[in-house]
Parts: sequence; C-alpha cells; structure tokens
Amino acid sequence: MKQLIKERSKSALEFASDKTLEVTGSRWPKYVVEDMLYTIFKEHPEAFESWVVQFIEDFPNREWKLIELEITEDIFDDETLSQLETREGGKSNPNKVPRDKERHEIQARLLKEKGITTEPIIIVELDDGKYSLYEGWHRTIQSLIEFPDGYKQNAWVYKLQNIDETIEEDVEPEDIDVSSFEAQKELAEDFFDGNDEIKPEIRKKLLQISDDFYESLEIPKVDIDDIIVTGSIVNYNWSDYSDVDLHIVIDISEVDDNMDLAKDYLNAKRWVWNEQHNITLGGYEVEIYMQDVNEPHHSTGVYSILKNEWEIKPKKFDDDYDRSNVKKKSSDLMNRIDSLEGEISKGDYNELIGKIEKLKKKIKRMRSAGLSDKGEYSVENITFKVLRRTGYMGRLLDLQTKAYDLSLSI
Repeated sequence: MKQLIKERSKSALEFASDKTLEVTGSRWPKYVVEDMLYTIFKEHPEAFESWVVQFIEDFPNREWKLIELEITEDIFDDETLSQLETREGGKSNPNKVPRDKERHEIQARLLKEKGITTEPIIIVELDDGKYSLYEGWHRTIQSLIEFPDGYKQNAWVYKLQNIDETIEEDVEPEDIDVSSFEAQKELAEDFFDGNDEIKPEIRKKLLQISDDFYESLEIPKVDIDDIIVTGSIVNYNWSDYSDVDLHIVIDISEVDDNMDLAKDYLNAKRWVWNEQHNITLGGYEVEIYMQDVNEPHHSTGVYSILKNEWEIKPKKFDDDYDRSNVKKKSSDLMNRIDSLEGEISKGDYNELIGKIEKLKKKIKRMRSAGLSDKGEYSVENITFKVLRRTGYMGRLLDLQTKAYDLSLSI
C-alpha cells in the first residue's frame, strides 16, 4: 500500500476521496470516506477501485444524505438482522472483528453516560425500502439493547433517488434543528477537570501535537508566543459537534517579509496536517491552526496550553439568540446550495464556479459581520455552523471541486 500511495503522491484518504469522484462523478462525504472507504482501501488497496465500481453497480440511482433516522430492528434487511442476531449483543464474534468485546463495552458505557451519540452510522437504502448496515455495528447493537422499542440516530444513508421527481423539495425553516446550540450548565467534563482546568493528560497531548506540527513546518526559528485552545470546546456552548481548535500563536512577519505568502504557506501546511491526522482527545477531534500574534479573536473562551491558565475565562450565559432567524437564514442558504448542485447537469462549469465563489464570499462576509457585532452567538455565526454541521458547506466545496475538474476535462 505504501508504494501505491507514493506513486500517487497522496494520502490514502485523499486517494479514496479522489477515486469516488472519478468513478461516481461526485466526491463522497468526508465522513463516509474516512469511516467506510478508508478501511477498505487500507486492507485491500489493489482491489479498492473495483470495490467502488461494484458498489455503484449494485446500488444505482442513489446519493448520500445525512438524515436523522428512527432506528428499530424492523427497518433492516434480512442480512443485517442475521448479523445482529448472530453477534448476540456483543457476546459472539463470528466475523473475528478486532477488539470486538472492548468496543462493545466502550459503546455500552458511552450510551449510559451520554445517551445516543450524534456520530452517524452508515447505511444503504435497498430497493424494497429496507436498510443495510455498513458501519456503526457496535453502536447499533448496544443502542438496540438499551432501546429495544427504537431510537433516533444520525445516519449517512446511500439513499434512493426518485427519478420521476424533477423538483426537489425545499428545506423549510421548521426542518432546521438547532438543539445542539443550547447552552450547557458546565464545561465539557471529558475535557476539563473539577477545577475548570484542562485535564493534565489532555494538555500534555496538545503540547506534543503542537511541537510535532511546528517541527514539521520547516520555517526559520520563530518564537512561539502562545499555544491556545479556543471555540466551543472551551466554552459553555460545547456539544458533540465541537472540535479542539488548537492555535499556535507566532509573529508571522518573522517567517517572511511577505505576510500573505507566509500565511498561505502556513495554512497549506496545517490543511495537510489536519487531513492526514485524525486525533481525538476526550472524544473531540483536534484541528490545528497557525495564528498571528496581532490577529483579533472573537472567542469568549481562550485557554493557554502553554501557560496552563485561562486567558479569557468564559461565563455562563443564556442562549438567547433569534432561533427563528437562524432557521430562516439556514434554510435559504441550503436551498441555494441545493439549486447550485442542480446546475452541474447544464454543463456550464465556469459559470457555476463563479456562482459558487460568490455564495462562499457571501457566507464568509455574513459570518465575519456576525462575529464582529454579537460574537459567537450571533445569528450569522450560528447559521454558518448549521451549514457546516448539516454537511452543506462540505457539499458546496465538493461541488466547486467537481465543477473545476469537469471544466478542465475533455
């Protein structure tokens, strides 16, 4: 596999993602690539392409949709039900799944401590309307034991398209779920200790990650001003969607006299790092950033990993924001993205790229204005987060990539 990756000069994840675009005409969701396709590619790289092709042939006229699904045993096909039965709630391991018992125990414990996770399972909708489970077996088995009458679960569904339907239903404001933005009573207990300090073992890992990343930059020796964590994970608006936003703060002008060039270089390096690594601490994914020492920050919670102290300690607050306006703005932008996706079939790829760029700039200006005016709980910032959490921002970026690739293909 190393030779295969080397020949393409890409990571396995990038290759898997590119291959879905090449074979299917659209880039599959990042979560599906990471959770399902990467495992297949890692174990059988030589057969990966043929596996994707066969998968598409077996399940035509489908597209990936992230939805909330009512899970009961009745929704699954016979093969999935047979697997659920033979695994006996985790007591049996007929497929020789690695660490099977341990993984069942972890899921059972998390289920009792936190309830149903927001992390999606991956399923395929079959022609008869039943579902075949592909990823998320341990979670599903334990959840069905805990909730035998059914429960609601986020799911990436390879969903049947209604080929007779020419007009897609609009996203209505009432369809938008903003429950994950509710204010919490305490800081994230998996990340902080009882004294509202980041747990020592997590701080140690964050320092190591920062050091490893900084060493990989290959830039002139520049003093690190600070290493901080910002965002919802260090605030009372944390949720299962939170990331660990790890910022290394330096004077970027000391990297190169051309600040724009230096910023572009550092951004490119951190994008590669974040794409290649999947590190979670306390159950939250680590995202690394380079920040200029003079860059203004709108976060109301900032924790210094370097100094092991709060720079800005968050205050408990009432999540008093205009939910109705968030839903209205979110549904409007979602419908615009849906509309742009429908234009790919027209073949005017350059015009589509222009429209996508215009919408991206609008969303960026909207969020910046909201942060400057009312901060993290502005309508504009929450609207942006709704787009990101529902996968719409990812779809917009994927559409831009697809349109660009097609514009240059002959």
